[in-house]
Amino acid sequence: MDDARFRSAQFLADSGLAAALGRADPAVLADEVVTVLEGPTPVVELWWLTDLDLPPGTRLFVGDHTLETTTTEQLRRLTPLPSAYDALPRRSRIDAELFHGSTFLHQESYLAPAISWRLPFLTTRPETRLWKPMLALSVWQPEVARVEACWAVERRRRIDTLYDDAGIDIRAFGPDDEYEVHQRGSYEADPTALAAFIDEISRRIDMLLVPGSTAGNRRRRQRARRLKRSAEHLLRASQRSLWRGRPLDDEEADEILLHYVIAVEALLAQDEPELTRRVTQRAAVLFATDEERVFVEKVMRDAYGNRSRYTHGDDTKNLDLEVVREVALAVVLRWIVVQSVGDTELDRALLSDAARREIHTTLAEFFTHHAAPLGQLTGT
Repeated sequence: MDDARFRSAQFLADSGLAAALGRADPAVLADEVVTVLEGPTPVVELWWLTDLDLPPGTRLFVGDHTLETTTTEQLRRLTPLPSAYDALPRRSRIDAELFHGSTFLHQESYLAPAISWRLPFLTTRPETRLWKPMLALSVWQPEVARVEACWAVERRRRIDTLYDDAGIDIRAFGPDDEYEVHQRGSYEADPTALAAFIDEISRRIDMLLVPGSTAGNRRRRQRARRLKRSAEHLLRASQRSLWRGRPLDDEEADEILLHYVIAVEALLAQDEPELTRRVTQRAAVLFATDEERVFVEKVMRDAYGNRSRYTHGDDTKNLDLEVVREVALAVVLRWIVVQSVGDTELDRALLSDAARREIHTTLAEFFTHHAAPLGQLTGT
């Protein structure tokens, strides 16, 4: 770190040094300042808070992101001077006590480390910036995975809050003693099983995003765009949902269902007539048993019916969003698995036993090695 930046008023504010003088142990503070001066210039990372409820010590890779549960000490040591942590304004630190045990996704960012200020995210959908890792996590199980906050972190230099919508719960020791806790969701998993699944499904997602031969590039680019669009709508539905897809606000149920229908349609629809019939049949053919196929076709047909009523201003039926979410995620997962091994024509499997067996063999092999909860629908 150059001396000019260290002597600047900006660093004094960013680090909490000015406010900590006279409050923190001078010897400890001096050692921390030396560490900052002698350390290399850090890269900028984006740290995303999720509502996942994973065991302490969890650390795994989701594509090029790291997913881990954190401790108070770990979060304090991200700040320039840990002993000056309490002197930092809230916008310049990640609350170490509040988010002890919470699960973060973090990755090196394109943001330049030397800028003097940063604007918060001026968007209502910051979760779409994380569509690849969040898609991989979402297709593991029906429980909702949400993004709640984001910080730009230069380790031991500076932290900036870019977005903060963390769920906070107030609890009490007694009538006059309250404290805050991070309100985590219902997404739980065994880290070992989750890591193996995430590694494989992330690899397959990346395969679908890489162009192939020149002749097939146009089709592959279209497929990649459709996968991204599908993921974004799944995440937008998740951000407005609670456990297993229950809406945060009942008045938003119709719009949440709309996102699930678009997520499936983005992968399975073409510019063609009889769209509802074609999409529902293509979704159903991805499942192995008659019982599953009939169930999926009905769920998707009912969801399409509600979408049509909603867009035309008619009264909608009261559909179970938990079921619609589970089916939509299961369809997306199976589509990723099948399409990553070849450009599979699902319409052919509607007529050909051999084509259908090929699809189900591919899926059976995948679920044999990766026993994801979404491998079996709970409603059948």
